[in-house]
Amino acid sequence: MDRRHFLLSSGAVALAGCTTGTLARTDLDALKSGGHVIYFRHAATNFKGVDKVTWPRNRQRLLSDFGKLQSRTIGSAFTKRAIPVAKVQSSPFHRCMDMSRIAFGDFEIDPM
Repeated sequence: MDRRHFLLSSGAVALAGCTTGTLARTDLDALKSGGHVIYFRHAATNFKGVDKVTWPRNRQRLLSDFGKLQSRTIGSAFTKRAIPVAKVQSSPFHRCMDMSRIAFGDFEIDPM
């Protein structure tokens, strides 16, 4: 049976130990063993509202400076803790692609 963890952004950040949340040794060991799916919504954006993936970049909600910092912090936490990342998939929204690129480098676009 595959082990999968589906985590929303704040839970995943806490689990990665990026914020004030703590990461238990057993949780870290489980993540380091691989075979998990970790889900992030996206980091903080520059405004609230509704946009469409078909809109040009300049009309979409983009990561705020704080969102970019969150993305770097998440990527650093994974690297520091040697949590393996085999594949990163991103929504085609620019905020999601930017977070993926900043946190993990390479990624694939997955419209689902």
